[in-house]
Amino acid sequence: SGALQFATVGTCYGSSDTRDTTAFNNFKKKLEGQGGSIIVPKDTVLFSLGEARVTVTHVTTDLDDPNEDELIVRIVYGETSFLFTGDIGADTERAYIESGIEVESTVLKVPHHGSNTSSSYLFLREVNPSIAVISVGRNNDYGHPTKEVLSRYRDLGCELYRTDFHGDVTITSDGIHLEVITEKTPLRDVYTPGRTPT
Repeated sequence: SGALQFATVGTCYGSSDTRDTTAFNNFKKKLEGQGGSIIVPKDTVLFSLGEARVTVTHVTTDLDDPNEDELIVRIVYGETSFLFTGDIGADTERAYIESGIEVESTVLKVPHHGSNTSSSYLFLREVNPSIAVISVGRNNDYGHPTKEVLSRYRDLGCELYRTDFHGDVTITSDGIHLEVITEKTPLRDVYTPGRTPT
């Protein structure tokens, strides 16, 4: 609900309009206070955002697991594209690929903070990103990102950024070129599993 303190939302898409958590209920109440509601797409929604094309795909492989009932967003601007995956796991990654929707993307927001349950080789091969960003808290209790996932991104050979090392990561596009700006510079190679900067 923090974002709703700074912006008025015209349209809100969600994988569900009911979740039994305080954070979700606060978000929904704030949204309703602005006169809005959550739209749960049955399949895929396409729309324009300025000169960009946005695809929102609702993929469900397990209704009892919120991580496997997610919205996946792909934004295409000129020759560049960005894929936002939420907390999807390998089953949902496979279902997304099998849906036939274009998945190859220049930039990938790494699924589920680099959990070993996601970033399958099949998914990474199909998305084939040039840049990947892991949104993850420093020294988190979950052990994210895992050594196995870091190894998969190393094998892929893309540029990898991590918010626990780099702080905020901002990527801008002019439709052809991308510029990556990080809040800080890590002291060690972000691809090296098991090591953190000092």
